[in-house]
Amino acid sequence: MSFVFRRIMSGGRQRSEEGQQAPANGSAAGATPPAQPHSEQASPESSPSCPGLRELRRLAAELCQAGRPPTASSPRDQEEKLYKALPLFNKVFEGVPPHQVCERFPSLLQFTSQVSRLAVSEIRRRAANKSTEAASRAIVEFLEDTIGEDDNPGWRLLTTINLLSGTGQKTVDCMTTMSLPSTLVKCLYLFFDLPPASRWEGDPRPDPVALEKRVNLQTLLCRCLTILVRLCRYPSPAEELVQKDDLALLFGAATSWCPPHNLAWRRSAGDVLRAVSRHGLTNNKPV
Repeated sequence: MSFVFRRIMSGGRQRSEEGQQAPANGSAAGATPPAQPHSEQASPESSPSCPGLRELRRLAAELCQAGRPPTASSPRDQEEKLYKALPLFNKVFEGVPPHQVCERFPSLLQFTSQVSRLAVSEIRRRAANKSTEAASRAIVEFLEDTIGEDDNPGWRLLTTINLLSGTGQKTVDCMTTMSLPSTLVKCLYLFFDLPPASRWEGDPRPDPVALEKRVNLQTLLCRCLTILVRLCRYPSPAEELVQKDDLALLFGAATSWCPPHNLAWRRSAGDVLRAVSRHGLTNNKPV
C-alpha cells in the first residue's frame, strides 16, 4: 500500500494548523451546479439504427468477452479497448433521457462497472508512492479538461461517469460496488493540498498558463461536484462512505482550514454533505 493510500486513502491524514487562521470569507466559487436537464427528444446518434450505437454495442460485447476465460485479455488490453469506447458512448448518449440509455444499451450495468473500475485504478496509480501535493497534482492533470487538447483520456472518462451517474439507482449501485464514490471523496480531500495555479509551472508570476490552469481547475471542480452530488442522492454511496469512514473525511474537509486558493474545494465538500443528509442516509447505517 502506497504512502498516500496509507495516510490519505484510508482517511488518516494529519494537518498542521499552527499559526493558521481560517479566512473569514472565500472568493472561490463552489456552488452546487444545477442538475442537467434531459431532453425528451432522443438524439439521432442513439436511435436503434444508428451506426454509432451498433458499434458501441459491439465494443461492449467485446469488452465483456475479453474478461472471460479462455479468451481473457490482459488488464492493459481491456483498458485500451474501454478507452476506445468512451468517446463513442459520450457522443451517442449525450443529452439522452436516462430511460432511453437503459433501453438502448443492454450492457449498461456491465459497462458502468468497467468504467468505474478503470477510474478507481487510474486514480490509485497516480496517488501511489507520492506526497499529498504530488498525488493531487497528478490526479488533476489526468482528469482536467485541458484547453486546446481534445484527446484527454481522463476528461473523457470523467465525462462518461457524469453521464452514467444520471441513469438511475442500478448504475449508481454498480459504481458503489467498484468504490467510485469513496475514491472521489478521497480525491476531493487530496485537492486541499493543490498548490496555487502560478506554482504549477515553477514561475510565481501571473501568466496565461496559470490563468488556463485556474480555468481548468474550475471546470474540473464543477464536474466532480456534479457527479458526487448525484451519487449521494442514493443510499448505496452514502452507506459506502459511512462504512469506509469517508463521511468523516467530508466533515473534516468542510470544516478544516485550507489555503484561500482552495476554498472552492472546501465548499464543495459541504455541498456533498448536504446531498448525503437530504437524500442518501437510511436507517441501515448509523452516522
